[in-house]
Amino acid sequence: MDDHRLRRLTSLAIHSLQADIGGISILQADRIWLPSHVGLVTNIIETSASFCALAIEADQRWFEIPDARQSERYAVNPLVQLCNFRHYAAVPLTLGSAPVHGTLWVMRLRPGEMTAAQREALADLADLATEALEVRYFDEVTGMCNQTFFEHQLQSLINAGLSQVTVGYVNIRSFTPLRTALGEQVAQTLVRILGARLVAWAGAGALVSHLGGDRFGFALLTPDADVDARIDAVVELLQRPVELPGNRQYWPKVQVGIRTAAPADGSAAELLRNAGSATVVNRGWDIRRYNEAHVDEAILLSELCDVILGKPEHGALEVHYQAQVDIASSALIGWEALVRWRHPKHGLLVPGVFIPMAEKAGQIAALDLLVLRQVCHDLREWLDSGVMVTPVALNFSRSTLFETNFAGSVASIMDLHDIPGEYLECEITETQCADVAALASMLGHLRALNWRIAIDDFGTGHANLETVRQVPCDRIKIDRQFVQGVSSSPVLSGLMRTLGEIARLFNLELVCEGVEDANDVRWLSEQALPLIQGWYFGKAIPSASVMDLLLQWPAGFQAAGIDKLRDQLVEGSIAAPA
Repeated sequence: MDDHRLRRLTSLAIHSLQADIGGISILQADRIWLPSHVGLVTNIIETSASFCALAIEADQRWFEIPDARQSERYAVNPLVQLCNFRHYAAVPLTLGSAPVHGTLWVMRLRPGEMTAAQREALADLADLATEALEVRYFDEVTGMCNQTFFEHQLQSLINAGLSQVTVGYVNIRSFTPLRTALGEQVAQTLVRILGARLVAWAGAGALVSHLGGDRFGFALLTPDADVDARIDAVVELLQRPVELPGNRQYWPKVQVGIRTAAPADGSAAELLRNAGSATVVNRGWDIRRYNEAHVDEAILLSELCDVILGKPEHGALEVHYQAQVDIASSALIGWEALVRWRHPKHGLLVPGVFIPMAEKAGQIAALDLLVLRQVCHDLREWLDSGVMVTPVALNFSRSTLFETNFAGSVASIMDLHDIPGEYLECEITETQCADVAALASMLGHLRALNWRIAIDDFGTGHANLETVRQVPCDRIKIDRQFVQGVSSSPVLSGLMRTLGEIARLFNLELVCEGVEDANDVRWLSEQALPLIQGWYFGKAIPSASVMDLLLQWPAGFQAAGIDKLRDQLVEGSIAAPA
C-alpha cells in the first residue's frame, strides 16, 4: 500500500532536514503502521517501541528528542540500541473525522536540534502529508476512513493476534429514491449525519468506515458478552429522525449485517463481505447475522451488478423471445422478450433467480432498460434484414415504470436504434394495477410514443374490469391457470368464454398464455380464441434463432399452415443453446 506520493514526501523530509531515515506513521491500537518509510525494513512496529506513539501522546505541534542516549526512557528504543540513531523529530498528524492520529518523522545518527527553518519545513511537509493521506484513505463526504484503510487497519490487528472481532455492514434503506427526489446535496447531508452518529457510538474500542454511497462498516475489537445490545443500540441511534435542508424531517431506516468470528475465520476483506452478505438476504429485518448459506446469493448479487454495468467476467444478460401465434391464420403475431443470464459457472439462469435480487439491490430499473436496449438492437437488425417483423412485448417492474424520466429514457433508446413505437408493447402485470389512475397517467407517455399496451395476468389480483375501463390498452393476456386444462374442465371453459366476451365487449385482443396441450389448442380454436403463447409452440429462443427462422419464411407462415409454423418454432427452440 506504499503510495509514491507519500514516499516522495518522506524522501523530501529526509533530504531537506539532512536526516538519515524517516516515515509517515499512523497509530493503530497497540501498533504503528508506516504507510511510507525510507530506511526501515518493517512497516509495522509496536507502540511500546515507538517514538511516534510518544509524539502523539505529547499532543504538541512539534516533538523532538535531541539525543535519545541521554535518557533511559528513550535509550531502550531498538533504533537507538541496535542502529545507534540519536536524534528524532516529528510533527503529529490528525486525520479524518474519527479522528486517526499519526506523525511525519525523521531520525538522524548524530544528536542535535532542528533549526526554526527546519521545524517550519517539516510542519509544511506534514500538512501536505495530511492532505495526501486523507485523499487516499479517507472519504471526502464524511471524513471517515474509506474501505481500503478500514480493511488495512483491521487486517493489521488480525495479524497482530486479535482474539475475536465483530464486523458490521450498514446499509441505508431507500437511499436511491431519496437522492433522486431531493438531490445529491441532501443525500450527502444524511450520510454525514449518520456517519457522525456511527463514530460517536463506536468509541475507542472500534473501527468505523464509510464504504461509499449508502454503506458503512464497523469492527468491534474487544470481546463483549453484550454485543447484541451494542448492535441494537447503533440501529436505534441511526434510525432516529434527521433534520435535512429545507426544514425536512426524515426517518432513516438501516439494515445491519453482522459477522462475529475469530480472525482465523477469514481476512478483513472476507469478514466484511460476510457481513455484507447478511444484508443481501435480510428480507426486511433490521439486523441479520451472517450464515454460510448467504454467501452464494451475496456473490451472485455482486456478479449481477457487474453484469448490469457491462463487465463480462460473470457472463451477460441475454434476451430470448417466445412466439405469439394466431392459430386461425397461421400467423406469427408477436414475441415476448424474456431475459436470461448466461453465467459462466451456473449456466443459463431464469428471471426468477436474479430479478428479485436486482429489485432488492435497487438495480431493477437499470436491468429493465438494458433489456429494452437489447430488444431495440435486435429489432433494428431484423428490420434491416428485410424479414417480417412483428411487435415485441416487454415487462417492466413497477419501480421502473414510475422511475423519474422513464419515458424520456425509453424515447432516447428508441431514437438511438430508430425503432418505431408500433413494434414495442408494454405488458402491465396485476401487481402494477393497484393504483390504476397513476398507472394510466404513466402509460399515457408510452402511448404518446405509439407503444402498444397489454394487461398481463388478467383476471388475477388487481388486473380486472376496472383496469380495462381506466387503462388504455390493446390486448389482455389470460394467465395460464385459466388456460391449462380448459378443454376438459367445465369451470375453466365457462370462465374462458366469459373472458372472451369481455375482450370482444372492449374491442381488445385476447392472448392465452401457458398453452401446452393440443386438446386445449383445438378447444380455443373452436371458441374463436386463436391468439396463443406457450410451450406448445416452443420455448423462448435467442435473437439469432429468431433471425434464422424469419429468414427461412420472409413472407410469413400463412401459406404453410399452423402445423408447419409449430414445427419450425419447436425446432428452433430445441436447437437454441441451453
